[in-house]
Amino acid sequence: MSENEKFERRVSNSMKAFEFFCRGYIENARSDKDMAQVVQNFKASIREDPAFWGAYYNLGTAYYN
Repeated sequence: MSENEKFERRVSNSMKAFEFFCRGYIENARSDKDMAQVVQNFKASIREDPAFWGAYYNLGTAYYN
C-alpha cells in the first residue's frame, strides 16, 4: 500500500458508516457489552465505507478482546 493510499483511508465521508462506527464504539465501552452487536456495527460501517480504516481497527480490537 502506498503512502497516498494509507492517507486516503484515514477518515470516512459516509455519515451512515460513521453512525454504525459510533454505535459499535459506544456499545464496546459499556460494561455489559454485547460483543456480537459490537462486531456487527463495525462490519456494517465497513460495508458502508470500505475505506474507513477506523472501523477496521476497532473491529480487529473487538475480535482481539
